[in-house]
Amino acid sequence: MSAIIAENLTKKFGETLVLSKVNLKIDLGESYGILGPNGAGKSTLIRLLLGLLKPSSGYVKIYGLDMKREEEKVKALSKIGYIPENPSFPLQFNAFKLLCFYGRLYGLGESGLKERIIEILRVVNLKDKMSVKIGHYSRGMLKRLAIAQALLSNPEIIIMDEPTSGVSLDGVLAFKKYIKEKMNQGITIFLSTNDLEEASELCSRVGILSNGRIIGEWEYGKSGESLRDFYIRVMNIEKD
Repeated sequence: MSAIIAENLTKKFGETLVLSKVNLKIDLGESYGILGPNGAGKSTLIRLLLGLLKPSSGYVKIYGLDMKREEEKVKALSKIGYIPENPSFPLQFNAFKLLCFYGRLYGLGESGLKERIIEILRVVNLKDKMSVKIGHYSRGMLKRLAIAQALLSNPEIIIMDEPTSGVSLDGVLAFKKYIKEKMNQGITIFLSTNDLEEASELCSRVGILSNGRIIGEWEYGKSGESLRDFYIRVMNIEKD
């Protein structure tokens, strides 16, 4: 069974075509990236995958569950951890209180929840700030907290939208190390980024998105060229 399938996925806002007939098939345990410049449609694609937007045409299935059907969408979302590009949290909470709330929301038992929260805050280098109100966090700290929230429930699929933008080098390195460990455990990864190095390091396949269309797909060890060379080549063809 595929973890994620998108078929002829299209999205219009009024008369503006943002995404056009995107097809994806991502296997269980695969790490897949979408790479493209700002405005290519990456964030819109993620919102469609999560069921936050309804497609103008086409469909998305997660583990065979149709994201257009509310009951099936709820089941699918229970398997997903999502890291948004611009996270937002209640500013009066501290990180520990926030993750306790999410842990109960995810149905995590009280037994071991505190230890799990401390473990995940250590991964994102926020353990020493877990009692500080979120309103005092920098943008980078908010991003790291979003990573912690997404990983808390040990999701089967992690969907990430520019997860390391605004994060310090130490935070990026710790995050990548953890993600690689999860990949080795068979977690499915979907990464949206405009960072070539990040996509090359974390993804076994990468789709190139430009003007709402996937114009090429690179596969590690099979494409015969580096991701950077492949990206430059297909983008130059697109410009011509």
